[in-house]
Amino acid sequence: MKRLGALDDEKNREYFLNKLRERGYGAKYIKLSLKKRGFDTNIDIVDTQEDIEKWFKKKVKDAKKPFNRKEIARVFRYLLSKGFSSEEVYSFLKKEGIYEGERD
Repeated sequence: MKRLGALDDEKNREYFLNKLRERGYGAKYIKLSLKKRGFDTNIDIVDTQEDIEKWFKKKVKDAKKPFNRKEIARVFRYLLSKGFSSEEVYSFLKKEGIYEGERD
């Protein structure tokens, strides 16, 4: 079986890792998915602003309109569910001019 590649954990882990990265998921989501599949999660994954922006644009159709607190919270939770850290999401929302306040 090993010769056929069916038991090559490293190769399978890299396959799932690359598949999830291509889809734009964040580090937390990827590590949790790998852990569920029984793979080693001792890897460094760097989230990019482009990945966050991709999910943001998918969730928010009109990014130019003003956002109220409820809409900001909804978008924030959505981005967290995609595996991005709260610091990265805050940074992105501030950069986009959506969130002006201080972190609580």
